[in-house]
Amino acid sequence: PNTTTTTTASSSVVIPTDEEELDRAEAEDLLEGQRVSIMERLDYFQRHPRSASSTEFEYLFKQKFDIESRLESLRSSNVERISRQQSSVRAAAQERQQRALVEEEIRYLDEDEKRALLALAMVKLEHKEQAQQRQEQIINSRALRQEQDRAYAEAIQKDTQLQQQQQISSVPVPTVPTRVTVPVPVTASVPVPVQPTQSAQSIEERIEELERRVERQLKEPSEKEEGVELVFRLPTGKRLKRRFTRETRLEQLKLFIDLELMREEKKVPASYELVCPYPKRSYQLNHLSLVEADISSGCSFYVSFSSS
Repeated sequence: PNTTTTTTASSSVVIPTDEEELDRAEAEDLLEGQRVSIMERLDYFQRHPRSASSTEFEYLFKQKFDIESRLESLRSSNVERISRQQSSVRAAAQERQQRALVEEEIRYLDEDEKRALLALAMVKLEHKEQAQQRQEQIINSRALRQEQDRAYAEAIQKDTQLQQQQQISSVPVPTVPTRVTVPVPVTASVPVPVQPTQSAQSIEERIEELERRVERQLKEPSEKEEGVELVFRLPTGKRLKRRFTRETRLEQLKLFIDLELMREEKKVPASYELVCPYPKRSYQLNHLSLVEADISSGCSFYVSFSSS
């Protein structure tokens, strides 16, 4: 409690007051006096062994050992304290000397050098601000991606519910046909080649036709050419990523999506639209180009079926 605090530019040094020094000196003198008294009694008992018992000898030796241990601990703490004080004083002196040298150098700088130092400080500050801006952009990008994923999950859930409702409403009520027994003549079994059904043939032909149209009308630009990279998510959850030219029209994107829907679901809905989750915006597949529709690289869409 009897201490004062000296604060420097680098650290805080606690220097004991005169009262604390006096308390430590008094404690050391008191312990030394007790040690001398015990030594005198031990010396007397050694000269007159019959005047003391073994228990008293053991007690005095134990007291002597305890007092010497306390004295050694007190003296070693004083040495460490003095060493710390000297180190702090030397550090403070070195810091004052360095500060004086810097102030002396600044005093003799001309105006050009001062302006150069100021410009250097401004550049460091600008770099720090740019780093903070990049960190904020990363945080905003993560928040945007999370918002897009959440909106996409909600849209998928709505589209799934809509499809289930359409399937339930379009299922016809089955009728029980009358069973008629017809005698079948027993003949030799002749293997008949399995022919693909008309629906399977039409699906394959439709896919081949869409592949030819996509290859002819939607040629993907090379890495050296300027293009727009878009991401599409189908109702099945499949994620598509492809590059298009800036002049590609929205109605041409329908060919690419129709092809993927035919491959995944074996059918193409009558109408659908592209929805950007964040900011929420829907796009009709019309004659506008990507540039005219303000669609740039990195945009993400999900395919939303119309309620009709």
